[in-house]
Amino acid sequence: MSRTISTGHPTSTKTANYLIAEQDTICAAATSRMSPSEQIERAGAYHFLGLHDEAMECLDYLPQQLRNDRDINVLRLSILQGQGNWSAAASLAKATLPDRPATPEFYVMGAYAIRRTESLESAHAFLRHGAPFSDTSAIWWYNLACYECSLGNLDRVDALLDRAFLLDEVYRRIAENDDDLAAWRESREEP
Repeated sequence: MSRTISTGHPTSTKTANYLIAEQDTICAAATSRMSPSEQIERAGAYHFLGLHDEAMECLDYLPQQLRNDRDINVLRLSILQGQGNWSAAASLAKATLPDRPATPEFYVMGAYAIRRTESLESAHAFLRHGAPFSDTSAIWWYNLACYECSLGNLDRVDALLDRAFLLDEVYRRIAENDDDLAAWRESREEP
């Protein structure tokens, strides 16, 4: 990937990322003058580039009334995970649960943060809150299967994986090597 910087010449991704960050650091005050949609777009772009601190800074400039927006909190949760800030991600996930974002991935990301900071059981319970929004989400079904397997509930894993595979066949290949599903794979090999 290359991006044209003010010179008009393509640069390497690493150099482009540095230059973009440097340009925006110099004009960070401009971020506060951008429209909220521009700030959100910039935050998403920074996050995509792996510039998670800069992405979070863009969200910090949003007007107060938007800071608890459901979609913005999903982006914030993803950025926190990119930073490896599992405690803040788990706190955010739990705090925004009453808002019930209609995004199954929110529950997947939140559960993972909770698993990293608390326990597998707490993560499993959090993930299950996303059930009303899971009808078309292979990743939600797949992760639920992984948690059930990790908790030793092998009798539930087949049905959950079947649902994930039906929605997106790519999870069948992922399941072949996923450490969370090792017990399930072993149980299928036994005579």
